[in-house]
Amino acid sequence: MLSQSQKSKIIECSLPIDSLSYDGNVYLVSVEKMRDYISHHTKVLIYEYGAYCKSDFCISPRLAEEKSHAKGYDFCLLLDSYDYLLQFPKTKTPVLAPDPASFGLKPTKACSDKMFKELSDNHLKKEDYGRFYVFKEGQYVKNIISIDDLQ
Repeated sequence: MLSQSQKSKIIECSLPIDSLSYDGNVYLVSVEKMRDYISHHTKVLIYEYGAYCKSDFCISPRLAEEKSHAKGYDFCLLLDSYDYLLQFPKTKTPVLAPDPASFGLKPTKACSDKMFKELSDNHLKKEDYGRFYVFKEGQYVKNIISIDDLQ
């Protein structure tokens, strides 16, 4: 349902995530690319951004980026859909999305669910429904509901 202009902003990522910056595009990334990024950083916070999330814990990507950097974390922004693609708030880090081709799915939340299941080595539980994923030393640590719980 995206226009041609919007579709042209969704690009398969062929470079390491570290080499990307915010440029108005959405980069489709594989689990392998995410693992590579996580393994090269001491502390990483991935924010699974949902355009339609109405929870008080769903905050602007820019605020999430600022708060994670203030706590010493590298920040990744991962979209769970392409909604509001042209009105997306500018961040310093690139905008990423799971590559649906990696999972044989359409670009939906199911892709990010599968990605996080793999990135956590199947350690996510039913009660892990927060949108913030914490990694340290290349390993999944936990899922948190509020960025204010980041330590």
